[in-house]
Amino acid sequence: MDDKSPVEGITGLCLGAYWATQYETKLTLHAVGWHPHSGCSSDPDRKSPYFAGESPDFEFLHTCTLGQVLPVLTPFDVSDTFESERVEFVTIVDAQGKHEIPVQQEPVCPCKEEEVTTAAAKADREKD
Repeated sequence: MDDKSPVEGITGLCLGAYWATQYETKLTLHAVGWHPHSGCSSDPDRKSPYFAGESPDFEFLHTCTLGQVLPVLTPFDVSDTFESERVEFVTIVDAQGKHEIPVQQEPVCPCKEEEVTTAAAKADREKD
């Protein structure tokens, strides 16, 4: 199997604890939890489990490999970011059903890029 090939296995609904944040048009979904065994992943470029869908409705999925796995608790802490109009909540469907998750709107930093660059350059000079 090459590095870009998807992992063979069974994809299904997962289970986690969720929260969501939004900064302008960027909606980020977060999930944490545990798998009861090793061998859960989606593909080499993406951690499992993962979110699928379009705002404001998503499924929380994982793919578990076929074959032998170890009976060890395996933690996950994942997030995915999507383009989205402003939303107040998202719906996440997982192994326990539908969940309405409130979206925390993140404030926009009032800093201008040149102010940040100037402050960083000043801090570098002060180190020397």
